Amino acid sequence: MPRISDADKRAVLDLARIEDVIGVYTEFRKSGNDRMIATCPFPEHDDGSPSFSITPSNGLYYCYGCNRGGDAIKFLTEMDGVSFPEAVEILAERVGYTLTVDESAPPEKPSFRKIITEINAAAEAFFKAQFFESEDASGRDFIRQRGYDPTVAAERFGVGYAPRRGNQLMKHLQSQGFTISDMMKAGVIAKSPDRNDYYDFFRGRPTWAIRDAAGKVLGFGARRISESDGNKGKFINTIETDAYKKTRVLFGIDFAKTTISQTKQAIVVEGYMDVMAMHLAGITNAVAACGTAFTEEHVALLARLVGAGGEIVFMFDGDKAGQGAMDKAYKTSLGCGIKRLTAHIIADGQDPDNLLQAPADQGGEKLRSAGSSISASPWSR
Repeated sequence: MPRISDADKRAVLDLARIEDVIGVYTEFRKSGNDRMIATCPFPEHDDGSPSFSITPSNGLYYCYGCNRGGDAIKFLTEMDGVSFPEAVEILAERVGYTLTVDESAPPEKPSFRKIITEINAAAEAFFKAQFFESEDASGRDFIRQRGYDPTVAAERFGVGYAPRRGNQLMKHLQSQGFTISDMMKAGVIAKSPDRNDYYDFFRGRPTWAIRDAAGKVLGFGARRISESDGNKGKFINTIETDAYKKTRVLFGIDFAKTTISQTKQAIVVEGYMDVMAMHLAGITNAVAACGTAFTEEHVALLARLVGAGGEIVFMFDGDKAGQGAMDKAYKTSLGCGIKRLTAHIIADGQDPDNLLQAPADQGGEKLRSAGSSISASPWSR
């Protein structure tokens, strides 16, 4: 990692528009000639009204609720937990600026979060390659049998496949220069409890890349498709890491955030394939929690996008378990500043993914019809 000079820092800050940097995490509106306001993007601050302000002319932000402030570099260090040099590198890459490398300076050790996201990016590329090129077609076959085009699933929704043989990903990542220790910290491999060796954590499963709002791969989810899979859990997710915090992550937020901000409405469904079904039916403001119940931190994330007058819609499975989870999600969301909470119940115990698998004139059309009537169903219990 290069040592950052003052000249590089100034150049990057001059080129990076602070409204674009922070706009990935919250939506701004104008408030005067040179001021924009939004609800605070920091997840620790449950901001019920817009108390976060930026001044584009000087590139500074300040929150009057939690008293945080600074420039775009400071924002990234606090929001994403990266170091100062990493934040400058991130901004330089976005604006196309080449940093000056001081070869005489000792290199600075990158944070574990950066290493983890680099490992995850390499793992995602490996999973995608295996999904299309592996002789084991079970991942492709599963996705196709569920009614999805494998190419669309991979390119639009981050679907891949982890090979069944124990440690192919580990060997691939070692060839890329990553250590076993760092792979363990990223959660892509695990150690066998009864012997001193390691195996790929998601082996033998289709995988979904889980990203933050800026598109960084924080972790993965994977689905059981074989009876011989030693892990009996239907879905498994990345363990808690410096990058992946399941209570703060929503699958689909990277490709749903624009529609959520535009429509002032977020639709929460139960799983990865439900998100895929919704988006393919043209309902592109759908997201899902990843391996956990819907939390207050999830509410805060969506509240920043929909705004104080926006709406969160819960569209969980129509079975008893889904309805129970929807009740809990609703109770969790009370008092979080959202003006409208809505439940949309799918009849006959179905879910969005089930509906997409039905013939187009029955399933897809039902799902599209459900989407058009979503906001018309206020919560009633």
